[in-house]
Amino acid sequence: MAAELIKTLVPAHCLGSIWSERDNREREYLAPTVRDTVTQDNTVANCILVTCLGDLSMTAQDRARVVELWVWVAEECRGLGNFSSLHTILYALQSPTFTRLQDTWGQVSRESCRTFKKWCRREQRVNRELLMQHRQEATSVLVTTERACQGTQERQQQQGVVPSMVTFFSSLELLEATMVDYVEGNVLNCRKWNEEFKLMEEIELFQEAANLYTVQPDEHIRAWFQAVEPLSKEER
Repeated sequence: MAAELIKTLVPAHCLGSIWSERDNREREYLAPTVRDTVTQDNTVANCILVTCLGDLSMTAQDRARVVELWVWVAEECRGLGNFSSLHTILYALQSPTFTRLQDTWGQVSRESCRTFKKWCRREQRVNRELLMQHRQEATSVLVTTERACQGTQERQQQQGVVPSMVTFFSSLELLEATMVDYVEGNVLNCRKWNEEFKLMEEIELFQEAANLYTVQPDEHIRAWFQAVEPLSKEER
């Protein structure tokens, strides 16, 4: 589902001048494709919360096993090139709702804790560098596919990449907040537009790579995912 949303994302909707208006009720119609992407991320995060906190009869040990499962799912997402879901899972498990569950984390296996901390460190320390690595992987997929355009079987074996769009949203919003559209003499700020153009190009590149993403969803999981009800603030 994340891959499908990336494919239909309109890069211009990500511009800081548009996306920064998301809380303005008079402009709720803006950036619908970005809103769909954010809604998807929030729904995944909610599913993680529900599986751990939705059943009050669960013990700390029960919750620890569920946390281990989600860490394993995050690792699998990384292997499949689904960085969008990887980021969302890590973000959810680092939320205050989870970090306060000290008894639960105390019973999570050492291996799962090491894996979780490893990916958290990478996201915090080298987020941009990791994104560039993803871009190289996406480019490699595209180049390999173009070379194999006459062999459909080889093309089908290629695996696309689903990026996390959070970095793009944040970068474009930061550009809007820190750089003006025009400089002295009412001259267009070419530096700002060049930076935005580069990010637009990266988004389009990832969209091409997402078009090669061929993982088929499990219909039972899709049905469960769509049926999960969000927890209230009190329940969380």
